[in-house]
Amino acid sequence: MDKEEKVNKTDVTIETYNNIVEEYVGYFKTKDLNGNVQFQKEMDYIISELKDGAVILDAGTATGEYPKYLTEKCSKKFRVIGIDAAKNMIEVAKNNALKAEFMVMDVRNLEFSKEMFDVIICFATLIHIDDDESLKVLNQFDFILKKDGLIAINVMEFKNNNKEFFENEPFNPKYKTYFNRYSRDFFVDYFSNKGYEILKFIDNSLLNPEKINGQMADDNQFSIIVRKNR
Repeated sequence: MDKEEKVNKTDVTIETYNNIVEEYVGYFKTKDLNGNVQFQKEMDYIISELKDGAVILDAGTATGEYPKYLTEKCSKKFRVIGIDAAKNMIEVAKNNALKAEFMVMDVRNLEFSKEMFDVIICFATLIHIDDDESLKVLNQFDFILKKDGLIAINVMEFKNNNKEFFENEPFNPKYKTYFNRYSRDFFVDYFSNKGYEILKFIDNSLLNPEKINGQMADDNQFSIIVRKNR
């Protein structure tokens, strides 16, 4: 499988997300993320580590649910920037989280200054990018993250199941979405070699289990939170 074919898998998925905005928004209108245990564990831990004025990047923001929470639902004041390669998702995000900033940007090609962010959140984004491209994304995160900054990543876990695959998009099976699962060692090895401190693993399940079937039916997810110590 050559490099171009791998990159195109992600590009296909970006176009899928551009085409399923209506279904995506409709589904999450029925969900209260504030009451989601997984969401609260991740957000509460991150917020507890931050001071007022922290600059946060939500890499792969979709419709801006995390920026909305960070700018409207918590007592601390943050500057939050959300990016997504799917321009239709960003248009929704701009109206969903009015106090955050949004821009169309591919996480594989970031355009930010060195050591700009205190925190980088990347939830359910690397699952649509293959391992080689994800390592490049992590290198970019390292470049734009401040010393003592945090990175929080959420992915599907690879154990004995298929590593990568295309699946009918759960929100609209007319479209295909590329998925890639990760082992915990993938991130532990990378961040340890870069001098990061592994702060926390959080085990969690899919946010939308009732929408899932096929190869993803039995999937678990995990989040890893790390600190840059240099």
